[in-house]
Amino acid sequence: QVQHRKEVVESETSMLAEKIKATDIKLKSKVHDDGKLYGAVSQHDIVDALEAKGITISKSQVVFDKSIKKTGTHTVTIKLSSRLKPQLTVKVVGE
Repeated sequence: QVQHRKEVVESETSMLAEKIKATDIKLKSKVHDDGKLYGAVSQHDIVDALEAKGITISKSQVVFDKSIKKTGTHTVTIKLSSRLKPQLTVKVVGE
């Protein structure tokens, strides 16, 4: 039973990873004239945007390579497990 449960959790996690990979997020933020954001995009912003698309993760699973402080397209990693780390595209546009 334990082995079966592990397999079920792994398959659910891999399906979630595929869903995350296929997801693009668009965030609107206030920007200065030069395209820099007033504040950086937070992990909470990513969690909320994914939740709106039916994907539930925790803040601690969101990993930034570097903080997002400009408009444009950025890549964010979601750490589901030690092996599964799907990346999604976040497009930041000015309000």
